[in-house]
Amino acid sequence: MFLKIKSMLLASPAVQGLIGEKIYPGAVPDSEKLPAISAWRVSTRFEDPLDDAGGLQGQRWQINCLSMTAMDANALADAVEMTMHRKRFAGVQWSQVENRMDDPPSDIHIKRSIIDIVIY
Repeated sequence: MFLKIKSMLLASPAVQGLIGEKIYPGAVPDSEKLPAISAWRVSTRFEDPLDDAGGLQGQRWQINCLSMTAMDANALADAVEMTMHRKRFAGVQWSQVENRMDDPPSDIHIKRSIIDIVIY
């Protein structure tokens, strides 16, 4: 699923214009210049086949938009949200942004905006 998410983000001119191709599973390498994106699967859930999802398997992913300034991290998060909220793309029936928050990590020089997304 990571490769599908990466492909969708790289297809967005807004995202690619901000980070090029710097999207990583897990953590962004320490040697990488910011801004960049990291993403990982938080969980996999199975929907009740009696509800509207029809028994689909959903994966919750955390997308981390990292930059040296809060303004740039938020601009990147805006581009990611516009690209992935309520969208369909190759191999994915639906993506839904469920939460977004700003959470600076312990290194005060790096700013992070986090997007929580569910993909079916």
